[in-house]
Amino acid sequence: MTRKALRFVGVTGAASGIGRELVKQYVAQGIKVVGLDVDQTGLVSLQKELPGLFSFVTCDLADKSALTVTLNKLYQEHEVPSIWINNAGVAPIKGMSDITEEELQRTMQVNFFALVTCVRFWLPYMETIGGSIVNIGSVAGHISSPGLTAYVASKFAVTGFTESLQAELELAKSPVKLILVSPGFVKTKIMRVGESNGFPQELLFLATEAEDCARRIAEGIAEGEKEIFPTVNGKAMMMMQRLSPKLARGFSKMTVGKKIDLGKKT
Repeated sequence: MTRKALRFVGVTGAASGIGRELVKQYVAQGIKVVGLDVDQTGLVSLQKELPGLFSFVTCDLADKSALTVTLNKLYQEHEVPSIWINNAGVAPIKGMSDITEEELQRTMQVNFFALVTCVRFWLPYMETIGGSIVNIGSVAGHISSPGLTAYVASKFAVTGFTESLQAELELAKSPVKLILVSPGFVKTKIMRVGESNGFPQELLFLATEAEDCARRIAEGIAEGEKEIFPTVNGKAMMMMQRLSPKLARGFSKMTVGKKIDLGKKT
């Protein structure tokens, strides 16, 4: 499908970070984009920055009922997207002994179950006219890390779900392209650089700019890649994991684990 033929692109988590930059990538190509996010202030500022082709719906993806209503509204107003990008994500940086039940449930709902809801909603429509669904996972969906237990669990779920559904679609010879994206360290607010439990300032040089990450994702989608690793640091981590899982886990401890209370008793 050519860029001119694209119906519209949908992006969850569009107000900031990778999602915001993905919106900019597609609007710059002259493509209509609809964004979803709970952050209305961020969405309004983005619409002011990109008048004309960008519209949005404020929605809390942790609320399945509200999300379903929003998806039905989008279908009624815009019909079926050519590309739907499940990007929204949250990441409580805490040891399991400190994370609350509410934080755990919200992380799984936003990062995984909302993604599944969107896939299940759009897939039947795309089966008749084609399209691409893009699930933004993480290198943390391949390599575990202390202090990110809830986030890692949600991203491993995204990886497993996406890979299994890819196999189903291939067996069914479906016209729908399902793409898994696994970024590494990206300079977004989710990293909480400078905070006591955030990504170490001294390692920030390793992180990729959100704009560069989004550009690589958009390129990979256009090229029909099945899995996209849009950051150099993520590719390096995956190579490290293949060569020495112990070394990869040790590096992950350097980036998060040593800075938080992991429930050790003194």
